Amino acid sequence: MVFKEEPKMARIWPTVARFLRIFDEIDRRGGKALKWDLLKIVGSEAAFDRLIADLLIKNKLLAVVEESRRKFYTKTEDGQLFHRTLKNDLLLKTWARIGVKKIRRWPFEREPPE
Repeated sequence: MVFKEEPKMARIWPTVARFLRIFDEIDRRGGKALKWDLLKIVGSEAAFDRLIADLLIKNKLLAVVEESRRKFYTKTEDGQLFHRTLKNDLLLKTWARIGVKKIRRWPFEREPPE
């Protein structure tokens, strides 16, 4: 996918595509995936720790479920919402137009203006 008119989107697309592949793989595996299934997508243990453990699990988008001495990774409700958002190109393009710098300046400590 090429975003010539939106350079910000072109910069974030590889990360978005990787997250989409992670969540799609979980869906393809019936709602739960093994670590090996996700390792094939992210590429290495270090990338797994950074993306899955430190980002998705810590922010409660994925959960670890143990069944019969095996660990499975499943989507939480927030993870399902995040997956639907990633699939929506219009929302992603809107976020790209807003830009990360503007989001960082947002006063999150206070309530947003109405």
